[in-house]
Amino acid sequence: MSSSPFLKKQLPWVSLCVAALMSLIYLLVPFGSPLFDSLSLRQSEPFQVITWLTGNLSHSDGNHLFWNLAALLLLGFFIEQESRWLMLCALLVGFVAIDIWFFIQTRFQQYVGLSGALNTILVCALYTLRKPGHWLRGNEILWLVLLLAFAKNGYEYATHSALFSNTRWPTTPSFHIVGMLAGCGLVCLWWRLRFGKEN
Repeated sequence: MSSSPFLKKQLPWVSLCVAALMSLIYLLVPFGSPLFDSLSLRQSEPFQVITWLTGNLSHSDGNHLFWNLAALLLLGFFIEQESRWLMLCALLVGFVAIDIWFFIQTRFQQYVGLSGALNTILVCALYTLRKPGHWLRGNEILWLVLLLAFAKNGYEYATHSALFSNTRWPTTPSFHIVGMLAGCGLVCLWWRLRFGKEN
């Protein structure tokens, strides 16, 4: 009796480890504690390098954590079936883009959450789900998802309100847009580096 093709796929270890770290931080460092503030990105302390990592992994409440965990594990599964290196690059590029944007923008004085970097991961996941051979034909659904994600983030940016989530902190749509743009840049670079190996 053969096992399911789903079970034969490799476990997304990078995504699982990041999810475990996010959960651990949430359990050990609750919102409102002094340590929570020191793990957050803060405009007042731009040179606390550890917060460039922990700010993306900390979450303000259970709803915030749950949706980010669900998206991370789903999108990470798709990416890691093609390349764990791409998943690691997506996390790195997403974190750096969000961190830099945080210190450029002036609306928010404090930031936590994975949602900005998740938009980088989303673009990479759509890339890994593509059908090779033609950039559009056979991939229309993926392009539609990408356009709808840009439209959602654009709407939230214009209205300053979240469409699908309700968290303790206000939504940060500009971070989501920056994450998507970083993802597009990473995918273009990744595609160029691998172009000669693709059919």
